[in-house]
Amino acid sequence: MKFAIVGCGGISQVHLAAVKEIEGAITVAVVDIDEKKAEERANEFGVPGIYTDWKDAFRSKDIDAAIICLPHKFHYKCSMDAFKAGKHVFIEKPISIKSEEAKYMIELAKREKLTLMVGHMKRFDRRFVVMKEKVVQGGVGQVFLAKSEWIGSKEIFTTIPWIVDPTQGGGPMMGYGIHHIDLLQWIIGPIKRISSYTNNLVWPKAGVEDSAVAIIEFENGAIGSLIYSWGAEISGSYESLVINGTMGSLKLENEDLFYTSEKNYGDRTPRCLDTKREEKKDLYVKMFGKEMNITSLEPFIMEIKHFIECVNNKREPIIDGTEAKKTVDVIVEAYRAAAE
Repeated sequence: MKFAIVGCGGISQVHLAAVKEIEGAITVAVVDIDEKKAEERANEFGVPGIYTDWKDAFRSKDIDAAIICLPHKFHYKCSMDAFKAGKHVFIEKPISIKSEEAKYMIELAKREKLTLMVGHMKRFDRRFVVMKEKVVQGGVGQVFLAKSEWIGSKEIFTTIPWIVDPTQGGGPMMGYGIHHIDLLQWIIGPIKRISSYTNNLVWPKAGVEDSAVAIIEFENGAIGSLIYSWGAEISGSYESLVINGTMGSLKLENEDLFYTSEKNYGDRTPRCLDTKREEKKDLYVKMFGKEMNITSLEPFIMEIKHFIECVNNKREPIIDGTEAKKTVDVIVEAYRAAAE
């Protein structure tokens, strides 16, 4: 499959590296309004085609699919242009910042019989796959309580300037929280209700929140809390996801996943589960992983492989447009609740 990478910011490096590791996949073009940036990415990864306008790239018959790595507000327009040009689309999360836009994207992809997949890569991360397996297999019993926490360094507002603009897609709720909200709905079930609060005391001039707290209720009766921030005095980020059930609990803390079950082990000592991911791609992690808090390229490789398989076999991805829209719907409601 021949890809065009649209948008040459930091995340483009990850997808360029992932495609390079997949047999039968190749990036034939990069696109960025900043021609110098596009040239830098092309030289870095040996990509022959350079464009400053995605419409020009989509006219090329050499391109089968687009990997869209643009600021959030451009996801809709770029995807729609790609579908109209007959290209399959893999798009970085979120699918869009508006539920109505996501609806139109889904409809056009179906009408043109093209594949639409959204990059919720954590569904391919072994840490969260093991959590899902434990819950599905009954390892924690009935889930009644969940807690999601993702705290990032305050420097993110200075390293990615466009995120301070609310018209471009929101703060940590949309930037970080979208991953965990997707995971919670995947692992536990649909979120029925959300109420939230936001502030921007660290970056008062920012147009978006630097911190957000939410309370959620799932359709199955479970409840949970969400805490996300881009304002902490820390290096890197802190990530935690906790699921409590009637017969056990799961706690992810950064790279480690702990499982506690007196029923299975006879005591309440947390056991660290095997969630080791492939390490042979460490070169790329050393190149750009620290800056982006990426510890393994494996989930990115796996999601692109899944996308290619879905295109070739004409089947829906596990994170198609409909699945991705569900998460955006929750976040849109969270922002509405916070505004009230």
